Amino acid sequence: MYQFIKMRLRFSDEKTFFETFLLLYALISAVFFLFTPYALIPVILIPVLFLTILKPEIFLALTFLTVYIQHTALKFMFAAGDIMEYPVYLIFLFLTLISWVLKKAINKKTKRQATPLDAPLLIIFLVETLTLLWTPNLELGLHFFTMFTCNAITFYLITAIVNDEKSLRNAIITIAVSTFIIIISVVVSKYYAKRIDMTLAKGITLGFFGIEQVDKRPMGLAGGPPSSELIVMVIMVFAPIGFRYKGFKHNLFFIATLSAFYAIGIMAVRSALASAVIGITLLIYLHPNTRKKFILNALKYIVSIGLVVVFLTPGFIDRILMGFGYTEKLWFTPTKTPASTEFLSSSTQGVAGVNTRWLIWKSGFKHFMENPYTVLVGIGMSGFVYISKYTATETHGLVLSFLFDMGLTGIVLFLYLLWKIVYSMKEIYKRMDGSLTADIALGAVVSVIAVLGINETVWGDLTSVSSRYSWFVLAFLAASYNVLKNKQVTQTVN
Repeated sequence: MYQFIKMRLRFSDEKTFFETFLLLYALISAVFFLFTPYALIPVILIPVLFLTILKPEIFLALTFLTVYIQHTALKFMFAAGDIMEYPVYLIFLFLTLISWVLKKAINKKTKRQATPLDAPLLIIFLVETLTLLWTPNLELGLHFFTMFTCNAITFYLITAIVNDEKSLRNAIITIAVSTFIIIISVVVSKYYAKRIDMTLAKGITLGFFGIEQVDKRPMGLAGGPPSSELIVMVIMVFAPIGFRYKGFKHNLFFIATLSAFYAIGIMAVRSALASAVIGITLLIYLHPNTRKKFILNALKYIVSIGLVVVFLTPGFIDRILMGFGYTEKLWFTPTKTPASTEFLSSSTQGVAGVNTRWLIWKSGFKHFMENPYTVLVGIGMSGFVYISKYTATETHGLVLSFLFDMGLTGIVLFLYLLWKIVYSMKEIYKRMDGSLTADIALGAVVSVIAVLGINETVWGDLTSVSSRYSWFVLAFLAASYNVLKNKQVTQTVN
């Protein structure tokens, strides 16, 4: 940007340009300040934007740091009870997009490298968009399409900007900081939760100052926020880095991992706990530094995680028992409501689990039976959420979201995407060379297995607000694949 302006205005050197710019800016700022002291706001913001507008990585970092925020959002509530939220991170996502577009316009050499996942995701995007033609409620469908588009933009920008070893490490560190903030806010929310909803119009509210990470339902009964998926991803990516060290550094990573499991316990998300435990066990087996003593290392982590759950988040045990059909007295959950899961299941408290999932999914299969043609083409984007009275936000099943949205066509596209994911995983594993980049890539591989293969089986989908974490996981897999591949190609050439 500076070179572009300097050439146009014929400044002799960059120092002269900066001096002239600062003098003019100070003069203009002083004039505006005479009219109103509020001029200080643009006086501060404009230089910041000017200095960062061609640095999309800065806005991407801000996106990472805010992506977990759930309750500071613009919320739309529809007559049928369905909900769509637009969280605050979308502001930084679009600033990232604007910055990236400007950078590409000024520097023609700025390009995004293609990834193996581009083709299947592009086809999925086009087919999913086409289903808007027959979705039961177009208004709701357009809102889901907006979020779906934001997810696709997220994938595009992460894979465009995270394109070398340095940017990959910076991205992982930023995501880890975001996760640390989640852990702190989850702990704080046990004792303090402040949330303000401001009504803007009928069915439209603006929520802000929301630190509320855990629902106000009795501990162990309520589902936590979807940001638990981000925690699982960071556990998978950071654990193999810790495997590289011994002594103090290794123990530091180990304690950080246990703190992440503690947050999952407070959130009381069973699928997140299961996926994280399976994922960490798989990482221990795959990583060369821990495979030699696999049984010992696996027991170390699993026993420690179990102790964290039992002693620090005992209410989570009630929730786990419910998952196996337990309906008697709650042992570890303090609640003012009758301590009977049978009562809670029939009330607004709700008890999530497999039985509840089947209740939700039956709506989709019933619609297929009543409208046989939809088996082939699907109910349409947001169609399942609209027809089911048991869910207001999402499908609660990634694979089933392909089926319900796009029918058997969606299942074919899912298999195509799965093929490309497996291909990327195999290529990454073949290139494992003991480097830090390779360890991060291995973590990205296992995070896909843990988050998409296990957790998302009973939770997410393609287009809802909580689906953003699935796209983050896919983006980091694709980015890690490209970075590791480029690193080894460069080494071969040299």
